[in-house]
Amino acid sequence: MCLSKVYIVKSGIQEMISESVCNVVRKNREITLYDIIGQTTIVRGEICSVDLLKNKIIIEEDKDDF
Repeated sequence: MCLSKVYIVKSGIQEMISESVCNVVRKNREITLYDIIGQTTIVRGEICSVDLLKNKIIIEEDKDDF
């Protein structure tokens, strides 16, 4: 089973926001992360990269929210 850790980049600093993520849904600039136990995390931003070998997803924070 492939589960990923998701990181958000804020002001150039990478911070983990969710782990054991099994599903990612993007609608406009809103990204919903679903983990293995059914917990959801919603962030605003853009997906920068997905590394399937390292199970790592990078999201850049939406700066328009500030």
